[in-house]
Amino acid sequence: MTKITQTPDNTAAGGSPPGSTAAGPGKSAPGGGGFGGIGRALALRDFRVYSYGNLMSLLSSWMHRMALGWLTWETTQSPAWLGAIAFCAMVPPIVLGPFSGTIGDRLGSRRIARIAMLCEAANILVLAALVVSGLITVHLLALLALLQGIFFAFDFPVRHALVPDLVPRSELSAAIAVNTATFHVTSFVGPVLGGTIIEHFGYLPVFIISACTFVQFVFILGSLKLTRESHAGTQNHFLYDLADGFRYTFNHPTIRYIFIASIATHILMRPYYDLLPAFADQVFNRKIDGLQILASASGLGGLVAGIAFAVRGRMQGLTTALLWSAIASCTFLALFALLPYVMQPNIWVGFALLVPVGVGLVIAGISAQSLTQNVVDPAKRARVVGLSASFATGGPAIGALVLGWLGERFGLGPPVAAFAMIVVTVMLWAGPKLIAQRHEIEVETARK
Repeated sequence: MTKITQTPDNTAAGGSPPGSTAAGPGKSAPGGGGFGGIGRALALRDFRVYSYGNLMSLLSSWMHRMALGWLTWETTQSPAWLGAIAFCAMVPPIVLGPFSGTIGDRLGSRRIARIAMLCEAANILVLAALVVSGLITVHLLALLALLQGIFFAFDFPVRHALVPDLVPRSELSAAIAVNTATFHVTSFVGPVLGGTIIEHFGYLPVFIISACTFVQFVFILGSLKLTRESHAGTQNHFLYDLADGFRYTFNHPTIRYIFIASIATHILMRPYYDLLPAFADQVFNRKIDGLQILASASGLGGLVAGIAFAVRGRMQGLTTALLWSAIASCTFLALFALLPYVMQPNIWVGFALLVPVGVGLVIAGISAQSLTQNVVDPAKRARVVGLSASFATGGPAIGALVLGWLGERFGLGPPVAAFAMIVVTVMLWAGPKLIAQRHEIEVETARK
């Protein structure tokens, strides 16, 4: 693969010329290696700025999603509606993610992401106005959630496809770990922050913060200098490029197994998070304070795992980590779901069981994305990332819809536990195939 280099002007304003010790892209800041992969990756100016914008945007996105879920629960007291709203918000990436990636490979990922983020900000402000005016209904919530999901489908995949264009190849594994950890950690921490703000200040601040962070990220993306703007210029028909992305993903000897394992995790396991309002109320007899406790458990586990793997910053061992972390988190999730059937429900026991669930999910997510981006053809990166990200964000919506429906009829616990055990079965099937190829897929370029 051609070595990626970054130009001297890709530095902060007032930066030093080539050969200096200042932290420019492709150059480590003094002491940057002190934090392992995090230090090496964040020593690169453009990746550091991108990571800040990505962190704030994702935090506010999950805060917004938490607000949407609790607003739905307060309005309906229905697990089925919780699943339906989550479906509306997160299923569009499954349908549109591949199109987003194909457009990004042709026209430029940055351009598509910036347009989509502006639309997201506008949609959130409409929701804020309806909530403040008292005109919001569950049907309007579903419509606005669907629109947000559509815009998100054109933002999220191409945003993450930009990462390899912000760092040299030698630091790609560390940068991917930081970026992937950011997504998974914010998916747990964001709702906790959102719940705290809602409890003390109401819904409006959450919506305002979310809209502002999207606008901020639009300007941040515009300030970045990329090693290449896109892979545009293909002479192929759009539908040919779209189909080629699917063919490449499912014919690749490694990516297809990682993809199948990830699909199982996202559709069958992660949806438990959308049902936490119902668990807090119906199982533990708590209100939003109970939801915060349960959400913070997963957030704590995700935070610890995300930081640890970002500091680790290397490919070796990720195949084994992917498999065993997923199996372990499924086991603890099943225990959490069946807790009322074996003892008097205690929210702090639930907290203790959800911490390792958060750890396992974040490790599995970081490992899957890092391994995929390590072996993918750069010319097809946005399409593959689009497919992967579409199921990472939209997959839980499908599972939440089904789990919400099953929860209405059989109770919350048994369906969640059953889905977790199906994921274990998938991992035991895919595991030997991935382990057999681990030496090839974990190879990384030596650091200079």
